[in-house]
Amino acid sequence: MKKGFLIYFAIWAVTVGAFWLGLGQDAMGYSLVAFYVALPLAAIACSAVIGYLGCSFGGAIISSLVLGAAYSSA
Repeated sequence: MKKGFLIYFAIWAVTVGAFWLGLGQDAMGYSLVAFYVALPLAAIACSAVIGYLGCSFGGAIISSLVLGAAYSSA
């Protein structure tokens, strides 16, 4: 479960860092890539990793809440 979170938060940090390093000047392109491509694909990949590792049902609910909160705060 930790691997899934680490992967997602690394991608999340890259998107936030890219915004603050100047890629946010092209707001439309940044938002399309970050919110409709990078973060949803990262969430799907992390969900697959968490599911593959055999996370319990309670852990799956917690991971979905944490990933959702990170997606909405980007």
